[in-house]
Amino acid sequence: MGVSVQTQRVIIGHEEGNAPDLEPLFANHVEAIRIGADVYVDLGIVKPEDLLAAQGAPGSDSTINFYVLQRVAMSVDTFTRFVALGHEMVSKPVTGEGANK
Repeated sequence: MGVSVQTQRVIIGHEEGNAPDLEPLFANHVEAIRIGADVYVDLGIVKPEDLLAAQGAPGSDSTINFYVLQRVAMSVDTFTRFVALGHEMVSKPVTGEGANK
C-alpha cells in the first residue's frame, strides 16, 4: 500500500508587467480537471520540503499545498493537441541547448 497524498490549491496573484518571454514560469506540479467541453490546467509549485514530508510511512495520508501560479482554460481539442505535443517533446533525444523547440 502506497502513500496517499492530496493537494490543497493556493492561488498566487499575477504581477503587473510580467514578461513570460523573458521570465518563463517554472512549475514542478500540474493538475487538470475537465468541466463539460473545457479543460482547466493548473500550473504551479509544490515546495520540495512538502514533497519530502508527504513521503511518509506506507498507508499514511497527507495534504500538501499546491501553489497555483497559472490556470489555463482550453477546449478538449486544444488540450488533446497539447498532450500530443508533450509526448512528442519528451520522446525526442536531447542533443543540445534548445533541442526540444
